[in-house]
Amino acid sequence: MSQQIASIETEGQYRSAVKQLDQDKKPPFLLRLLMNALESYRQARKMGWSRPQNKYGLTVFHSFRLDRSDDRPLIDLVMKACLTEFTELDGPAGQYIRGLLEDPNLMGFIFVHDCLEERTKYEGMTFSFGRVATGQARHRDRFDLILESEVSNGSSQGLSRVRAYVDPFKSPIQKNLASVFIHESPRASEAQELFLKGAETYSLWQGDADRAWQHWTQRYINYFGPRTTSVGDSYFPTAVDRLAAAEPLRDAA
Repeated sequence: MSQQIASIETEGQYRSAVKQLDQDKKPPFLLRLLMNALESYRQARKMGWSRPQNKYGLTVFHSFRLDRSDDRPLIDLVMKACLTEFTELDGPAGQYIRGLLEDPNLMGFIFVHDCLEERTKYEGMTFSFGRVATGQARHRDRFDLILESEVSNGSSQGLSRVRAYVDPFKSPIQKNLASVFIHESPRASEAQELFLKGAETYSLWQGDADRAWQHWTQRYINYFGPRTTSVGDSYFPTAVDRLAAAEPLRDAA
């Protein structure tokens, strides 16, 4: 059975997988296999939100919804930080980002994660945006800005790299891959400002159920889960971390 659902190759298999997940009747390990096969199918076809930069090497331990109206100052700061950090985005890519972030149908999320890339650890956040592609209800135009702090000797070092993924939906998919921009040493002060504002926003929203993005399928997706790395001076401490930090203060009192 597990071999049969290790991969999904056809539309019929995809529909069958969705139906089985909706029924939620299989053992958890089979649902996990099924969900991750479904994710791979969707990613390869740019269906929905599924993209590799949101998955591989990551453990996403908090997810939040952005409101295009209420969170406009934060969204505007994302745009400013991206376009000042990556000055090469002056042309069509920059116009695409501006148009997307100002679209009345914009959807946005913040994903907070641990990242292991080869032997380097990071903690960080993804400002993830999209909209339904024109005439393509199953597909999304996408843009992600990822800001990360390297974790060295168990401590978070501050903003260490910025990545931008500019990914309008175009056919054929194989010839229209996402444009990727990476700065290992961020240059713009706006990027630093956004990183600190993002960390502050995480702290404010961490216990707010109305801000959290949750879906029952998360428990079957490999890249969602609790923190994998213990980080000193973390920009994204968990509730447990906050309690542990407060314990000595209570003892002293």
